[in-house]
Amino acid sequence: MEHKQGMMREGAMKGQVIVITGGGTGLGRSMAKYCLELGAEICITSRKMDVLEKTAMELERKPLAKCFPLHVTFEEQRRWTLWSLQWWAIMEKWMG
Repeated sequence: MEHKQGMMREGAMKGQVIVITGGGTGLGRSMAKYCLELGAEICITSRKMDVLEKTAMELERKPLAKCFPLHVTFEEQRRWTLWSLQWWAIMEKWMG
């Protein structure tokens, strides 16, 4: 299902990084697409890497930030994802 018209103005999320858990399918995927259209960079997470890769390929024309496998009930995976996001943000600022 595709959205027709959003509630937010074009570019409303420019310069923002949005993390979406469950971003590989359904509502999460739709939110990722909408946030990209509003100018955000996104990080999508899912328990299944194959699902993430498929969604990332569908969205590759847009400035997709990152995708990470993540099962939110596993503390080690949450910590790794948070560390990776922080590292990515530092590198983005450093590289310009």
